[in-house]
Amino acid sequence: MKNLLYLLGVLFLASSCKNVQKLVDKGQYDEAILFSLEKMEGEENRKTKYVKALEDAFKKVTSKEMEEVAYLKSQNRKSNWPKVHSLLTKIKARQERVKPYLPLVSKDGYKAKFKFVQVHPMLKEASAESAAYHYDYGSQLLRDSRKAKDRFKARSAYREFAAISKYQDAYKDSENLESQANDEGQTRVWIAVANKAQAYLPHDFNSDIMNFNERPQDDRWIQFYLSPESGKTMDVKAVLEIERLDVGPNSEVIEHHHDSKEVKHGWVYDYDKNGNVKKDSSGNDIKLDNMVTITAHTTTLFREKRTAVQGELVYIDMQSGQVMERESMNADVDFTNWSASYSGDKRAFCDHKLHRYSNSPQPFPHELDMLAEAITQMKRLAVDKVVKEIE
Repeated sequence: MKNLLYLLGVLFLASSCKNVQKLVDKGQYDEAILFSLEKMEGEENRKTKYVKALEDAFKKVTSKEMEEVAYLKSQNRKSNWPKVHSLLTKIKARQERVKPYLPLVSKDGYKAKFKFVQVHPMLKEASAESAAYHYDYGSQLLRDSRKAKDRFKARSAYREFAAISKYQDAYKDSENLESQANDEGQTRVWIAVANKAQAYLPHDFNSDIMNFNERPQDDRWIQFYLSPESGKTMDVKAVLEIERLDVGPNSEVIEHHHDSKEVKHGWVYDYDKNGNVKKDSSGNDIKLDNMVTITAHTTTLFREKRTAVQGELVYIDMQSGQVMERESMNADVDFTNWSASYSGDKRAFCDHKLHRYSNSPQPFPHELDMLAEAITQMKRLAVDKVVKEIE
């Protein structure tokens, strides 16, 4: 898939170029190859200049990359094997892209010559050596992480073991070591709640804090605990201190409005001063719109209630016992509702009023429900801040 995306990306660049030979001269070989192939869709479009450009670019880029492979191997560094594997994979993908066009003959009779590299045995070697490199390096990182008690090195070890699957499946005990590195790379956070507001909190508040449905899905290195677990070393204690909790009263405002508007209601004859119906130039009776005034009486009800929670999130280093950071936190929940009842003709309303009001008022939410929503907001903020602070 990566090779396909690479080729597609190169193809996009090539499509904006008009002179294929300039691409070759500039060393943009893959762009020249893909541009030429695009231009040669169908045998009648196989112009000699594109056939030759493809031939030349293919030869030069293959030679260049094979020289790079030879150089990397000559350095005798294990860390070079993933680079060798990447180069060979590109060579293989390029050859597979060109194969369907062979034998490639231009419409003028020019036949291109291609020398393909037998990459399969070399890729097999590069895969084995790359897997061995990541395994050995990951093992060393894991040993170092344990010696220094450095979870960040354990994460690096995890990434090395995880990379092995790109080259080989079930390599030695890499899956087991990957699991160990994953476990040892975790940051374990003991999250607690301190009710300094001396206010009532729901009985399930503490357990609800641990419902991490809002936790970022791409964060894989933090685990939260309500209390320390046997055999697990806590790294950070995050204390959510609730300092103030306000639940406002139910507030409602009632207003009365009167709207009126002139609307068309049928028609009437137009009379002259003598009481005769007026005629137009064709002798027809003249009719006028009959305008009447309509009215509507409206009673509006506005309901409002507010809840606010304020506090601090305190980070404590479990190794030293020292406070690392303090962050203020606030969460607000507002309930607002407009409703209206009316009598009369609703056509008299202004347009904005028709959309503003509901037919019936919503009941005030229960204090505990608003408190639970505010606490949920606080929980989301706490989780986000813990993740950002620690990572």
